[in-house]
Amino acid sequence: MPRFSRQAAFIVSFAFAGFALSAPTLAPPGGQFLIKLSTNQTAFTAPTGLAGVLEAVPPIEILVASRDQRWVVNCQASPLTRLGEGGGAIPSARLYLAGKHSLQCPDTGAGPGFLDLSEPRLVASREPGRGKPVQTDTLRLRLRTTWGDRPGQYRGEVHFVYLAVP
Repeated sequence: MPRFSRQAAFIVSFAFAGFALSAPTLAPPGGQFLIKLSTNQTAFTAPTGLAGVLEAVPPIEILVASRDQRWVVNCQASPLTRLGEGGGAIPSARLYLAGKHSLQCPDTGAGPGFLDLSEPRLVASREPGRGKPVQTDTLRLRLRTTWGDRPGQYRGEVHFVYLAVP
């Protein structure tokens, strides 16, 4: 009798302003700001027959440096798309992020402090006269899987957007 693997791999790549990363460091021409990530992708692996909340290993270290006095960095995810025959997707509402800016958030499906990435979420910010020009954080990602998610490999992106605020 043949054995079937029900293992699923979920790979999330990081992008900046809609463009896939080729390296974990991002800076525009002129060097007004810098975003540096410890990696340009992370993965979740679900053991056979497991549905629940998975944590990406390792967490992502982010560094943001800017000459602007007021700025924000937001992130948002695309759905995770199943590769191969049969297709399928996991909505971005089941991919979650935790960092300094979400510590006080209630549990919305992946534990306290985790916010779903179906909409832009604050990752870092600076106000005039407050905050340092260089900020760091450790970002943790979680994925909530269900019994309806087909086994296989999935891919998606988390987009980081820097906004200088006048």
